[in-house]
Amino acid sequence: MTTLTRENSSPRVSTSSEQVPVCVSEIPMPGDDVEHNTQVTAMLQSQDRSILIDFIAESREHLHGAETLFLELESDFTNTDHINGIFRSFHTIKGTAGFLDLGDVQKLAHAAESLLDKARNSAIVLNAGHIDLLLEVCDCLKFMLGGVEAAITGGEYCRGETMDGLMSRLSTPLSITSPQPTPPRLGDILVQQKVVSKQDVSECLNIQAHGDPRKLGEILIAEKNVPVREVAAAIASQNTLKGMSSGDESVRVSVEKLDQIIDIIGEALITQSMINANPVVLDANNQELTRSVSQMNVIMRQAQEMSMSMRMVPIKATFQKMARLVRDLSKKCGKNVELITLGEDTELDKSAVELVADPLMHMVRNSIDHGIEDSPRDRAELGKPAKAKIVLRAYHQGGNVCIEIADDGRGLDSKAILQKALEKKLAQPDVSYEDNEIYKFIFLPGFSTAKVITDVSGRGVGMDVVRKNIQALRGAIDIKSEYGKGATFTLRLPLTLSIISGMIVRTNLERYIIPTLSIIETLLPSNDQRATVLGKGEVLNIRGQLLPLRRLSDVLSVDAGIRKDDKEIVIIVEDMSGQRLALCVDEIIDQQQVVIKNIGSGIGAIPGISGAAIMSDGRVNLILDISKIISMTIE
Repeated sequence: MTTLTRENSSPRVSTSSEQVPVCVSEIPMPGDDVEHNTQVTAMLQSQDRSILIDFIAESREHLHGAETLFLELESDFTNTDHINGIFRSFHTIKGTAGFLDLGDVQKLAHAAESLLDKARNSAIVLNAGHIDLLLEVCDCLKFMLGGVEAAITGGEYCRGETMDGLMSRLSTPLSITSPQPTPPRLGDILVQQKVVSKQDVSECLNIQAHGDPRKLGEILIAEKNVPVREVAAAIASQNTLKGMSSGDESVRVSVEKLDQIIDIIGEALITQSMINANPVVLDANNQELTRSVSQMNVIMRQAQEMSMSMRMVPIKATFQKMARLVRDLSKKCGKNVELITLGEDTELDKSAVELVADPLMHMVRNSIDHGIEDSPRDRAELGKPAKAKIVLRAYHQGGNVCIEIADDGRGLDSKAILQKALEKKLAQPDVSYEDNEIYKFIFLPGFSTAKVITDVSGRGVGMDVVRKNIQALRGAIDIKSEYGKGATFTLRLPLTLSIISGMIVRTNLERYIIPTLSIIETLLPSNDQRATVLGKGEVLNIRGQLLPLRRLSDVLSVDAGIRKDDKEIVIIVEDMSGQRLALCVDEIIDQQQVVIKNIGSGIGAIPGISGAAIMSDGRVNLILDISKIISMTIE
């Protein structure tokens, strides 16, 4: 992990394997509230240990990401992307800590989030002093996470002495210049490691306060017979605390290693297809060679399926976290809410499960805080039962994984959303918007119709996170809502992220790949199935349903050469939201498994293209983004 310390206002980067970088200063400071720490320890030891372990690991990842952005932010204090990224890290830590009753972590993260919110809204301009302060917040949060970890492994929670001072300084951001960090003491670490008691540390600090010039470690060795080795180890741990407890029986495999395995198998698949297409193999009359090639194909198929299954995990664990979230948040908001989960055994790619956790958390929080009515009386007036329901449902549909979040609350108020969008000049006053178009405004950064900002929601950051994470997975979000009756959010995600089955098509001299999951049917239409609609272009009549008819060459602005409409092949494609389009191509060449390759930042984003694949003849074919093509065509 990369951490930052300061010396003469110049950043010095140091690397450590784990959490808390602290100063070796021995200046005595007031002790923690013993009763408070004891109560927190007892509370933590009564909670689900696995959930707390996950929270600690995830929070440390968020803090590591925030520290990296802080280092980059020093070269440009106005970089809004970095500020928003750091803000989201503190926002997520705050929210999860609140559900776990970790009040110290929640309060400190909320205070840091509020300072960053002022920077996001241009109320203040960040400077080096703010960065120093926020890095101290990261250090303090990591120290408290270490206390949480100690408590659940038989030790004692220790908040540290810096929190109150940090809270005070965070409340007056305009006066911040470049404060000196005041990290946890040596005594805190020794107590946390159960080497000495708090009483021993207090007595030694009292000796020091009465004029003894020795440092705390020396007094502990001399007066309390603390082994020198233990004191030395505690001083060393001021730069790196112990990592996660070895008591965690789960085996963690690096996702990077899994990705490397899948990439290697993907390259092997490409080589395999080249071998199969080689004329020497195709024309060979050697039965042994033919048998070996066939056996290789079977083995490669098994290796591909096995490598993909290694990354597939049930979504049950994520749903279980939402159950805890609903229980705690419903109590905090004073609402009676029941969570119903369906399809918990549905499997999804591991990276997709990790990226979908934050969107689910924000959407469930919004459902409880904004969607569910404030009191049973309000629900009774609408003819609803006193206990509200939130339903989480996962299922497979057309090769995609769908996750639904439905509640029977107020639903989305399209009029209020549109009014807010007009106020922020995100909507045009002279344009008539459909409800599904209005709902898209809630995914914009900073957009919120909440009248009060709480420690649960209201800053307009949650749905922005939802959109960002779902787009990273090449997924889509559908919203259905009826005001006064409830809302349903449906996340549609691809089952796999690296290998797809695709249909290779040709338009003029160019070849493209259409994902087979997006294909409904192919046909050679007759002339009486074609029609022209004034102002709408051509349409195709498919069993009474009129679909927009577009040539792929026109959509991608490719020279189509001489067209022969009577020989054009039509492929009916569908996006994740169910919209369909009839695409005209010149030829269907083949159908095969392809490995998705990124086009690269040098070329940039190409409308209608999601990636590329290396084919058996060594050529590169572009993979079509059907959702984008349909949206481009309909617009």
